Amino acid sequence: MRRLEVYRFAQIKRFLFPLLCLWTSAIYPQSTLLGNTGAIITPGAFLQPDASVGVGLSYLPHPYYTVDQKHVDNRIVHVSITFLPFVEVVFGAVQPYQEVYGIGDRTAAFRFRVLKENRHRPQIVIGTQDPFGIAAQDWAQRFCTLYAVAGKSFNIPHIHQTTLSLGQGVDWIRAGQHYLIGTFGHLSVRPIHCIEGMVEYDTRRWNFGGRLHLWRLSATLAWMDGRDLCGTAQINFHLPLNTRP
Repeated sequence: MRRLEVYRFAQIKRFLFPLLCLWTSAIYPQSTLLGNTGAIITPGAFLQPDASVGVGLSYLPHPYYTVDQKHVDNRIVHVSITFLPFVEVVFGAVQPYQEVYGIGDRTAAFRFRVLKENRHRPQIVIGTQDPFGIAAQDWAQRFCTLYAVAGKSFNIPHIHQTTLSLGQGVDWIRAGQHYLIGTFGHLSVRPIHCIEGMVEYDTRRWNFGGRLHLWRLSATLAWMDGRDLCGTAQINFHLPLNTRP
């Protein structure tokens, strides 16, 4: 009798776990620590669905951000909005843990899809991060870059989703601190719908991470340079903009 109960439990678990993943996992692409669509730090070539909003909170460890030439740990509050199928904007605030002043350094990102993916070609997005400082003070720009990135999704047997992105960033905008200047890219693999693994090169270091998708919530845990822990959590909403009867 006990063996039969164990067998039934195993069968139910085999059925319910994939069903739970399919029901709980959002269809939204993943977001970086800065709120734009991508891997851990590097942006990708895919955007959130049209009329969607993402609200998130990230932790970025001290070796990767400076305030007044001091390395500090930071939390990043970000909101991403996709109001057209080819436009994504992100607004955020970077708040040092050690210093409390106002809401922190404001940051913004703008991303535009210029070529849509099909069977034979990748998707291409151009974007900019932190392109202007408050009152034109370029010292306040700490994540500044201008970039283009191409991405392609692949169908691999027994793997739910695989995407590869490759981009190039330039320092053509004056700023206090640049990032992603040079060639960057990432590989993202979802063996099942609700679990994702990532590896990226951010022009200076290799970063590794995993992401869990539950309903409209996604949570990321990652290791910058394979040693410093960071993470982000984001919840996504779809705006009911369709007013047709």
